[in-house]
Amino acid sequence: MKPFVALLSCVAVWQPCLFPQEVSGRPKVPLIPTTWDHEALENLELPLASPAPSPTHVNSDYYYRLPIRPIYATYPIYGPGREPTGYIDWLKRQKPKILWDYSSSGKPVHAPPLRTKEDWINAGEMVFSSPIDWDESAVAVVRDPTMYRKTGMHLTKDGRMPYLRYVVRRPGLVEVGSDACAACHTRLMQDGSVIQGAQGNNPLERYGAYFDRLLAADSEHGKSFLEEERRGVLQNYAAPWIKRDPHSPENRLACPTTRPTADKSSRIPAASAPG
Repeated sequence: MKPFVALLSCVAVWQPCLFPQEVSGRPKVPLIPTTWDHEALENLELPLASPAPSPTHVNSDYYYRLPIRPIYATYPIYGPGREPTGYIDWLKRQKPKILWDYSSSGKPVHAPPLRTKEDWINAGEMVFSSPIDWDESAVAVVRDPTMYRKTGMHLTKDGRMPYLRYVVRRPGLVEVGSDACAACHTRLMQDGSVIQGAQGNNPLERYGAYFDRLLAADSEHGKSFLEEERRGVLQNYAAPWIKRDPHSPENRLACPTTRPTADKSSRIPAASAPG
């Protein structure tokens, strides 16, 4: 979870202690904790067995100078046969809509209301569901019936995928937004209800494997994609403090072996429970 997301999420979760009772008719003022406390981070993690690869966190001054990522309006992704007629064409006609962003001086340009406890809870949900990466090529994948059949991707009762959403950041361009907190921490229950903030059951590794193979087969971009995929695998799973890191051979593997099978019969250990 990104730091800004963590701030609003913790505000939403710690409601009783962050929102004091109203006094003399004055509005409640939330007690917002410091998001990035460098001294606290120094004591957060135990040193690694080998000190050389131990992470070093950026200081608070650097963190608070980082530009804040804007939050765009998002739109649901529908499964095969559930998409409204002309939906993608309708999305292409939508103008980019920014829900929340700040100027370079730190002043809000667009922002939701933040006056009541309910406002802050709604804002936390907005950030929780906001993607931080976007991909135009993924649109064909999330509309492909074969992907749903092979990966076992879940759909709600009204045919929506609960983990990813479409984003329009430029006129005429529809992208799939990913890497939101919701992608890993949304759970579709057997009765069709959706729980946000739970252990997710998004079959993301199978979806990722399916997507990877399509991109790797691209004669023009396959090689550069493979290099990016290798870096991602090493970033997520490498254990450089181990003399013989079991993940280091990933740097030499071809793309079809960098992820587990895309077939829904596979069961993949991950932070998200397999569906």
